[in-house]
Amino acid sequence: MLSWFNGNVWKPALEETGLIPRYSRHDYPAAPADGMHAVRHWYSTHLQDAGLPLAAVIDWLGHSQDSVPLAVGTYGSVTPEAFEKARQVIDTATYRHADDEEDQCVSR
Repeated sequence: MLSWFNGNVWKPALEETGLIPRYSRHDYPAAPADGMHAVRHWYSTHLQDAGLPLAAVIDWLGHSQDSVPLAVGTYGSVTPEAFEKARQVIDTATYRHADDEEDQCVSR
């Protein structure tokens, strides 16, 4: 069973962009590959690949201190520098072709 957000916002948006096929009456199958959880994995993977502290990634994913290992929850910290690096990583991953597109628009 899909959450309200997945069934009424997320999946219809994927349909509109052509990323998933259209379903009659929004009868969407459960598909982890295109669910909201996949976005969390994408976000987490990009941050970790860029070397951001695990404590910061865990915090930004909304996990409580009780659900993480003691060493990370107790000794890990999130700094303003880590937040800025995370912003840059996600901006680059999301808009990596924006500069190319702007250059193409200017040259026309």
